[in-house]
Amino acid sequence: MANGGTTLVLGIPVPSTDPVFLATVGVHVLFGLAAVIIGAFAMLSEKGRGRHSNFGTIYFWCLLGVFVTMNALSFMRWAEN
Repeated sequence: MANGGTTLVLGIPVPSTDPVFLATVGVHVLFGLAAVIIGAFAMLSEKGRGRHSNFGTIYFWCLLGVFVTMNALSFMRWAEN
């Protein structure tokens, strides 16, 4: 649903109708959700080698994905920001 340059996603206005921007927002949200979930598993796992460090590594890569997509989104709308 696009209205005057914005798109509603689950009732949240996203200030763009560009499909590349919206796809990047989707990937950004997925990385963020994965980071929260995997981070909780890492935090609650017994410390040391094994699950804790494996989840921690995945958490790091999810956070890197959030960072990269955040930068891409910022550069896509540089003039508006």
